[in-house]
Amino acid sequence: SEIQGTKVILPPVGMTVAPLGRRSLACVLDFILAYFLALPILGVVMTLYMPDWETLVWQVFLQPNGPIPPQFYHYAMVFGSIFYLILALYQAGFHAAHGQTPAKAIFGIRVVDQNGRKPAFYKAFLRGLGFVVSYYFYGIPFFYAFFNPERRAAHDFIAGTYVVNA
Repeated sequence: SEIQGTKVILPPVGMTVAPLGRRSLACVLDFILAYFLALPILGVVMTLYMPDWETLVWQVFLQPNGPIPPQFYHYAMVFGSIFYLILALYQAGFHAAHGQTPAKAIFGIRVVDQNGRKPAFYKAFLRGLGFVVSYYFYGIPFFYAFFNPERRAAHDFIAGTYVVNA
């Protein structure tokens, strides 16, 4: 079908696009769940490879107006990078295995490919990376879903996926 000269690719036959409200709530809950999953991993990595990270964190919080040691920024970048990788793998693993993350299951939505099936791992991983990049850019690419008739965010276009009612 076409809307004002723009080709609209609808979700697979018999499926309806999930409402943005439920998608947004599932996104927030997934972020929280992934964070709790990542905490033990991050704790182990930081303790093994950056033994002075706790001292730096306390120094920054106890002396908020004091100078921030340069290695604190390095640790924050490593911490963030590991978390983003875990978030992308969390999304990819659940989408490839079940077509939905735990939060999407709670809100009754799932991710499908053009054929209405759960996405292959490589597509799910592309979607997860696109999700992380969107988050990294202050969530601005997420808002594309509000302005296109397919209600697909940037990461859905990257992976060729749709979010539909389960």
